Parts: sequence; C-alpha cells; structure tokens
Amino acid sequence: MKTVAGIVLAVLLVAAIIFGVVIHGKYSDTRDALLISEKNSSELNEKVALLTEEVSSLSEKLRQAEGVLTELEKAQTRISEFEDALKMKDGRVAEFQEELRLVRGDLEKERKAEEALRTELNAKETMAAKLQEELRDSESRFLSLEQENARQQDQVDELRDQLSDLEGEKATVENKVDRLQTTYEALISDFKGQIDKLRERLSDLVGEKAGVESKVDQLQTTYEALIADLKEQIEKREVTIEAFEKRISVSFVDRILFDFGKETITPEGRGVLQKVGDILKEVQGRQIRVIGHTDDIPILPEYRYRFPSNWELSAARAAAVVRHFEKETGLDPRNLEAVGRSFYHPVASNETADGRAQNRRVEIVIAPTLK
Repeated sequence: MKTVAGIVLAVLLVAAIIFGVVIHGKYSDTRDALLISEKNSSELNEKVALLTEEVSSLSEKLRQAEGVLTELEKAQTRISEFEDALKMKDGRVAEFQEELRLVRGDLEKERKAEEALRTELNAKETMAAKLQEELRDSESRFLSLEQENARQQDQVDELRDQLSDLEGEKATVENKVDRLQTTYEALISDFKGQIDKLRERLSDLVGEKAGVESKVDQLQTTYEALIADLKEQIEKREVTIEAFEKRISVSFVDRILFDFGKETITPEGRGVLQKVGDILKEVQGRQIRVIGHTDDIPILPEYRYRFPSNWELSAARAAAVVRHFEKETGLDPRNLEAVGRSFYHPVASNETADGRAQNRRVEIVIAPTLK
C-alpha cells in the first residue's frame, strides 16, 4: 500500500511538476503579452498626450485664426472703402487727363501756328535778301552793259572798216572762184573719162577672170584626163605627171617612146602619145612645150654622124614628138614648141644606171601662152 501510495504520490508529484511547468509557460507567455500590452498602452498614452497637446495647440491656433479672420474682415471693409475712394479719385484723374489733353491740343495748334509764322518769316527774309542781291547784280550788269555798249560801238566801227576791206577781197575771191569753177569742170570731165576707162578695164578684168577660171578648170580637167588615160604607165613608173598652179608637166622615160640612141618613136610610144594628143586637142590658149633630156653618156661613135652630141639627140626627140602631135593628132603647130636640153637638167644622179634611166626622158609642159 505504501508503494502504491508512493507511486501515486510520485505520479501526483510528476503531474504537479508538469502542471507547474505548463502553468509557468503560460504565465511567461501571459506576462510577456502583458508587458507588450503595457508597452503599447504606454505608447498609446504618449500618443494621446501628444494628440492632446496638438489639439490644444490647434485650438490656440484656431482662436488666433479667428482673431486674424476678424482683422481680415475689418481690413476687407477698409479696402472696400479705399476702393470706393480710389474710384472717385480715378474719375477725377480722368477728368484732369481730358482737360490736360485739350490743353496740349491747344498748345500744339499754337506751336504749329508759330512754326508756320516763323517759316513764312524766314521765306520773306530769304526773298528780301535775294531781291537785294538781284538789285546789286542789276546795278552791276547795268554798269557792265554801259561799258559793253561802248566797247561794241568801237567794234562796230572796226567791223565797218573790215567790211569795206572784205568787199574788196570778195571781188578778188569771186574772180578766183570763177577760175576754180572752170578748172573744176575740166577736172570733172577728165575724171569722168578716167572712170569710164576704169569701168571698161574692170569689165575686161572680169572677162579675164572668167577666162582664167575657165582655164584653171580646163587645166584641172586635162590633169584628171591624163591621170586616167595614163594610169597603167604611171603605175609602171614610165610616166610621171605633176600639176602646178598654172601648168602641167608630163614626163616619159625614153624607153617607152624611143629605142636606145634613136629619135624615131616606137609603136608603143605612138599609142601613148595618141592618148596624150587626144587630151591636148581639148586644151585652149595653152603653149605645149616638148623638152628632150638625156643622160651624160656621150653619143657612140657609130651614131655621131647623126647626133654629134646629146644636144642634137635631145632636140631631135623633142621635134619628133612635136611632129607627131602636128601630123598624127592635129594639134595647132602655133601652140607647139620643141626644146632640147641635153643632160644639163637631170632629175637624178648620173652615177647609177637607174639615175641615168630617169634622166633620159621627154617632158611635155602645158603652160600659159607667152604674150
């Protein structure tokens, strides 16, 4: 039983301890909550005290504001009174300003009137000064006119004397004029004769110009025809054609016209000369000069009985061509001329066979007729 009682006591003691612990925990929590509540209450009390002070302060400020409001109402009343007084003063100021504007207008009119009077006075003073100056000038001119009148009277007397002298000179001049008129008429007549002669000369020159232009055209036509008809020989370098300002030169190497050392024209040469002759028949007012040339090799002994020197050979060949043009082609012999120049007008060096071949040639020159 003691054991049970001991156990019961032990259990109760444990329970009491547990209950005490639990109670102590709750007490601690409650105490902490109470402390927090006390703290919050204290803070609330402080806030209430602050709010109370603020309310007191606001109440005091409200009382002060009511006093200020009362003062403002009084001031507003005084301002209204001042505004009414000011309106009255503004009305009086407007009246004074209108009176001042009217007075200023009157003053401006008086000032303008004064300026107009001053301007008019200045103009009159200027006019008076000008009139005085003109009066002085008139007096001076009057004196000058009197002096000029006296001087002009002297000049009139002098001019009368000169007029008398001039009348005498006039008669002399009239005689000279008559003589000059006669001379002038003679000169005019002479000039008219000279002008007529110049006109005739001008007409002749115009005709000559037309003739020259025709000859130039004819020369150009002749040159072009020769080039066309002798194209083959030109390409073979057997014929050379050159055109100058007033003449054409056609050169034939001797082998195309003559056998070596002879003056008789070959059949081939006749054909070539026939082409040239047919073209030359169309040429008017031109001298056709045929010139024979040789190289510098002396004539072989077996031919010297016919041609003692190159002079005779060159002249004989030129004459043979002229004779062909006259007999075979029908060219006017009065326009033909044969010239021999031997080897004294070479176109190349006689030191080489090719040069000598070029020098052995017959040249036909179509030039203006010599007057």
